Amino acid sequence: MLFLAVFCVFLAENFREHQAEHQQEQQYLYSMAEDLRSDTAQLHRVIAYRETWQNKIDTVLKWLASGECDSQLNEIYDEFRWVSGGMRFLNNDRTFQQLKNAGGLRLIRKRAVSDSIIYYDQELRRLLYLSETETQMKHDNRKIAYKIFRWDAEGKTDSSSNQNRYNHLSLLSEDPVLLNEFCGDVKHIQQLDDGLLFNERRIEKNATDLIGLIKNEYHLKWPIVKSISTHTQKSVPVSR
Repeated sequence: MLFLAVFCVFLAENFREHQAEHQQEQQYLYSMAEDLRSDTAQLHRVIAYRETWQNKIDTVLKWLASGECDSQLNEIYDEFRWVSGGMRFLNNDRTFQQLKNAGGLRLIRKRAVSDSIIYYDQELRRLLYLSETETQMKHDNRKIAYKIFRWDAEGKTDSSSNQNRYNHLSLLSEDPVLLNEFCGDVKHIQQLDDGLLFNERRIEKNATDLIGLIKNEYHLKWPIVKSISTHTQKSVPVSR
C-alpha cells in the first residue's frame, strides 16, 4: 500500500509538471504570435517607405545625369532629403530571446513550429546584416554628398504641391567626377535596397505564415483570457 501511495504521488507530480509545461508552452507561443504581429505591422511601414525611397532615387539619378541640374535644383533638393534618409526594420525578439536563454525551445512539442521559429530567426539575422551594410554605405555616401549639396538650404512648404520651395539654391560642386562618384555609390545602394526589399517582403510573408501555423497547431484564438501562470504577465489565448 505504501508503494502504491508513493507511486500515485509520483504520477500526480508528473501530471502537474506536464500541465505547467503545457501552460508555459502556450504562453510562449501566444507571446511569439504577438511579436510576429508587431513585426508584420512594422514591415508593412518599412516596405512602403522603401518603395517610395526607390522611386525618389531614380528621380534624383535621372536629374543629376541629365546635365541640367540648374533647372531642377528645387526638386533635386526636395527629393534628396528622402534619398539621404532611411528606415530600418528592428524586429521584436523578446520571446525568442526568452526561449533561447531559458531553454524554452524544448517546450515546443510541434516540430514544424519550432523549425519555423528557428528559420524565421535565421532570415532576420540575414536581413540585419544587409541593413547594417546599407547603413554604412549611406554613411559613406553622405560624405560625398556634403561636397555637392548645401545642408543649410531652407525652404517653405508649398501647400499646393506639398513640396518645399527653396530660394537661391545652388550645388556646391558640379564637378563631373564627383557627381559620377556620388551617383555610382547611390546606384550601388539602390541595388542593395532591392535585395532588402525582396527579403523584407519574404520575411513579412514568413511571419504571417508562422502566425497561422502557431494558431492552427495549438488551436490558439483571440479574444484572449488572463493568464493564470506566474511565468509572465501577458495574456494567453483560449484553447479549444
